[in-house]
Amino acid sequence: HSQLSTDSNNKDGYALDVVFVRASQWCKTREKFPNGTNCLRKDKTSRIKDYLLPPHPYQEVKDTDKRYSQANQDQVVYDIVQKESGFFVDIGAHDGQLYSNSLWLERQHGWTGLLIEANPDLCRKIDKLKRHAWRLCACLSSTLEKVTFIKGDAVGGVESHIDKHHMKMLNRTDKVTVPCFSLEDALNVIKTYHIDFYSLDVEGAEMAVLESLQDGLKSHRFTVDVWSIEYRVWDGKQVVYEKSLDNLNSLRRYFKEIGGYSEYSQLSNDKNVNDGYALDVVFVRNEMYCKRHDELPDGTACTF
Repeated sequence: HSQLSTDSNNKDGYALDVVFVRASQWCKTREKFPNGTNCLRKDKTSRIKDYLLPPHPYQEVKDTDKRYSQANQDQVVYDIVQKESGFFVDIGAHDGQLYSNSLWLERQHGWTGLLIEANPDLCRKIDKLKRHAWRLCACLSSTLEKVTFIKGDAVGGVESHIDKHHMKMLNRTDKVTVPCFSLEDALNVIKTYHIDFYSLDVEGAEMAVLESLQDGLKSHRFTVDVWSIEYRVWDGKQVVYEKSLDNLNSLRRYFKEIGGYSEYSQLSNDKNVNDGYALDVVFVRNEMYCKRHDELPDGTACTF
C-alpha cells in the first residue's frame, strides 16, 4: 500500500515502515489496487463472460446409453443420486467425450452442467460436440489471474502443479498461457449454486482447485453432493504409489476439515482399488446420502 517515515523520506530503504493490505478486503470497497491496477475480482467477473459459453440445445444423437468413463464413474454417480436433469461440474473435461464422466449423464439422463478445460485445442473439440452444457476454457483459481499450461492431450496440466513423475510424459516446450477464474465467478453467471456431481481430473492440481473452493463449501454459498476425484500418479509406465497415496490422504484430510462428507468408494480402470492404486476416490455429502440410506458408507447411523 505505502511506506511511512518519521521524516519526509519514504523511499525504499529509507522509510520506517511498509504497509500491506489484503487484496480481497481492499477490493470490497474499491475499484483499484493502491498501485492503480484494477481489482481482479471485479475485473474477472466481467471478463469471464468472454470465456464462458452457454449450452447448445439438446442434440439428437445415436447411442445415448454409451458410456465414456474410465472407471464407471458416471454409473456410480447416477446410482448414488438417482436423479434426472441434474447439474454437474466437469473440470479437466478434455475433448468433452474421451473418458468423460458427464457425457452419459447428459445424453441419457438429461443432465446439464459446466465443462472446464484449460487447453484451448481441446476446448475447440468440445465446441464441435455441441454439448448441452456451459463451457469455460480457463483454469480454476480464486487467487491467480493466469497460469502457464503445458499441453499434453489427456495428460496436460498447469505447469506449477505437475510433479516430476507426470512431467516425464509431457513436452515442456508446448505451453500456453490461460486465464483463471473462480468457480463462483462461473456460478454467478449461470445462476446455479447446487452441484449434483463434481468430476475433478486436473493432473496434479486437484488440491489447488479444492483449496480455491474451500470458503464457498464451508459457508454453503454452493453445495456439492458427489465428488469423483482422480488422485493416482502415473509416470507413463507404472503407478507412483507413494505419491498417489499422499494425494489420497490429502483429499481425505481436506474433506474431513470441510465436514459433512464421507468417503464412498474408490474406482479403478483395473481391478486394484486399494489405497494408492485406484484411479478415483468418491466422496458423498452426508445430508444428501442420508435421504435414501439409514447409514453412512462407513456404517455409522445417519442422524439427519
